[in-house]
Amino acid sequence: MDVAVKTVFDDLGVGIMISDPETGDIVGANSRLTELIGYSETELGEMGFDEYSAVDEESTRTRIRHRIQAAANDGPQEFEWRVKRADGEWLWVSVRAALTTLDEEAYVIAKIEDISDRKQRQQSLEAEQGFIEQSLQTLNDTFYLLNTDGTLERWNETLTERTGYDDAELDGMQALELFPDEEQATIGEAITEVLNTGSAIVEAPLLAKDGALLPHEFTGATLTDDGGDVRDRAGYFQATESSRPVRNAETGVQEAPPDGLEIGSSGG
Repeated sequence: MDVAVKTVFDDLGVGIMISDPETGDIVGANSRLTELIGYSETELGEMGFDEYSAVDEESTRTRIRHRIQAAANDGPQEFEWRVKRADGEWLWVSVRAALTTLDEEAYVIAKIEDISDRKQRQQSLEAEQGFIEQSLQTLNDTFYLLNTDGTLERWNETLTERTGYDDAELDGMQALELFPDEEQATIGEAITEVLNTGSAIVEAPLLAKDGALLPHEFTGATLTDDGGDVRDRAGYFQATESSRPVRNAETGVQEAPPDGLEIGSSGG
């Protein structure tokens, strides 16, 4: 390969790897790539991918060669690759590989960028989201998240257990359907209050699938991002079991829950 061509690649601010389109072997690398991985161009050409790749299905020697060959035969390829530097440090890099011609010869040229910081932030976010999801699912209180049109977007298992509705039935359900007719205006006002003021507290019975009325106190609030701006959702509601008497649907009389009734049970 012409020295002048390789010099041009050294002027770029990203790692460049040049490979044989048939074998996938590295035949050239710019200085940024050698600095990034810690091996010289000669060492990279002599080493196998498995010597500095993570041993998983995305980074094995066969997989990397396959992606390079696919760039030559099927069109540009984009993927992430976990590599081990010469000093033992692990890095995540993004790779965009495509077929090109240099000195009238076909090669696969790959742009390689360090994305370790982004991957670390992503993994931290995923771990945080997993913790939040686990916390919501183990929460004794009922929790659900509303879209701006009043439909349910997310909920925890407590809601399904107490109401008797399964996930498929709750998906897209109007939140007002979880309350008896005479309470729907009150709940609608609470949702409006959340949108207007950011929070609301209201007592109302949940209407279970079997018709049971389950007294709860609902605390609602809007969701905000890290900058304090309200997200494009109506907000969330967390409901705690309440000792408030429930109204008998037939007589209209306020009654205390009968002895032996486990408030919040989907069995009534």
